[in-house]
Amino acid sequence: MGASGVSVGQHSEVRNLRVRWNGMNGIYAGTGVTITGNIAHHNGQHGIRASYGSTITGNTIYQNGSNGIYAQSGSLVKGNTVKNNGMRGLSLINQSGYRENVISGNQAGTVVGGVNLGGNLCNGSTTCP
Repeated sequence: MGASGVSVGQHSEVRNLRVRWNGMNGIYAGTGVTITGNIAHHNGQHGIRASYGSTITGNTIYQNGSNGIYAQSGSLVKGNTVKNNGMRGLSLINQSGYRENVISGNQAGTVVGGVNLGGNLCNGSTTCP
């Protein structure tokens, strides 16, 4: 109950998995990981937690205890659906960028940090932080 669903090291790939009901993160990823096409829901902490320089695309993330997606510097977060998480939809550190995401209903707001690269929809509005 206290572990992440999937944990991978540097330069790995996590693709097309369903991770749910884990005590910590749904997906916990090291530096430079590609995370694509997954569904992460009802995890105790973040749906996805990624380290530096990761690429997070086309995932569906909902109803996790903390942020939907937490990514460190230099990551790209693109084309994800992130909704109804316990904290923010996206929590991005430093120069991580985000584009073309649909973010809604997260308890502490849509996005904190990162660089808006355009095309996002936040709570039904094209104006995202």
